Amino acid sequence: MTTYLSGGWYAGGGGGLRTEVLDGAMDAAGLLHRAGVSPALVSRLALRVRSLVRVGDAAAPEFGDDDRRILGERLEPIVGDLPELVSFVADCLDHVSGPADLMAFYLHLVHITRMMQLLSLATHGPTPTPGGNGHAGAARPARPTKKAASRTRKARPAGAPRKKPATRGAASSKAPARARRTPKPPAKPPAKRRTVRKAGAKHRR
Repeated sequence: MTTYLSGGWYAGGGGGLRTEVLDGAMDAAGLLHRAGVSPALVSRLALRVRSLVRVGDAAAPEFGDDDRRILGERLEPIVGDLPELVSFVADCLDHVSGPADLMAFYLHLVHITRMMQLLSLATHGPTPTPGGNGHAGAARPARPTKKAASRTRKARPAGAPRKKPATRGAASSKAPARARRTPKPPAKPPAKRRTVRKAGAKHRR
């Protein structure tokens, strides 16, 4: 299952992981995925391996059989009784000979987790998220704008009569009536004075 580890974890010259190890991660991801192992479980396993980097004797350049046995016991609660996962972890631990190899095992598990996530996405679709609409990374519904919200509030029910817009006359009729002044009657013109001539005045000279 892990024959690609026969040449070691790292490339020569102080480089990163060997190309065969990277290719083997893809094969291992497919195998574990078909066996029903979840990416979350492999991710937990990787974090556990990362926390056990210093389990071995720091002064010793290599791990002994006792160190590998302790590592297996520490990982057993997470590995459980899944045959494919148990076999894969046991084969990897057989090729761990020191803290550097254990760190390489951690990186290998991280790579496998990423590959399994892609396989799960392609097989089952996006994973539902709490509070979402069933799709990972789904955007939240946009909030209505002020204009749209005002339209929603002012929407009249079906069948309700449409209100006519208020006019100036209607507005003025609602305004409080002002006391109207009674116009004064027009002044009467002064009466003409009639001149009464005395009798016999025309006979005066």
